[in-house]
Amino acid sequence: MVNYNALDPRPDLTKDAALWNEVLALANRLEDDSLFRMLEALRLAECPLYIKEGKLHMTFNRTFLDEVLVASARKRIAPYKESLRKIFDIVAKNQALDEEFRKTLTPF
Repeated sequence: MVNYNALDPRPDLTKDAALWNEVLALANRLEDDSLFRMLEALRLAECPLYIKEGKLHMTFNRTFLDEVLVASARKRIAPYKESLRKIFDIVAKNQALDEEFRKTLTPF
């Protein structure tokens, strides 16, 4: 069994850790590890993930990435846009299901 938390190169960043753990775990299952490696680098650069209006989004951390690096990251991710969108959709849907499930729980 894979320890998904072990895939996160920045476990100290807890705010979006659950989202990153799931994204990295799904990307790690792809045959080609290029997307996983790019996402891992973006996680190291503290690029945040967040859910807005039911969709998962990522922004580039301008503290670590200047305009040249952002442009380079966008160019390198472009061939994986469809795979990344599928991963983000799965993670967003899982988060919504988790939230819906939590609402059904009653405290003891």
